[in-house]
Amino acid sequence: MKSPKVGFVSLGCPKALVDSERILTQLKTEGYEVAQDYDGADLVVVNTCGFIESAVQESLDAIGEAISENGKVIVTGCLGKDEAKIRDMHPSVLKGHRCGGLSRCHGCGASLRPTTTETQSFCRSRS
Repeated sequence: MKSPKVGFVSLGCPKALVDSERILTQLKTEGYEVAQDYDGADLVVVNTCGFIESAVQESLDAIGEAISENGKVIVTGCLGKDEAKIRDMHPSVLKGHRCGGLSRCHGCGASLRPTTTETQSFCRSRS
């Protein structure tokens, strides 16, 4: 049985990057692999920034891209706390969740678990 694979997009400030690294480290500890592209991921996590309007728009654009390319998206980070705003533009997002570190993000529970076992994971950072 292959390990589940997660795609990851990290946006925003240095704190968001640290959160992304912590989330990825925890997921790897739990047996996930990081996909090399959207197609190879069972699920994509978009760690967002929501501090200024241009960052919000960049985050919403990245969420839209992940949905278009993969279809299974969880949003974390500053914008993740505003699930209504995310769903207004992207109603198919699986979960919006404010994440200040891995334990709270992983608190999304089963939603972080990919739905299939065939995957490849990727990591792309936009800072």
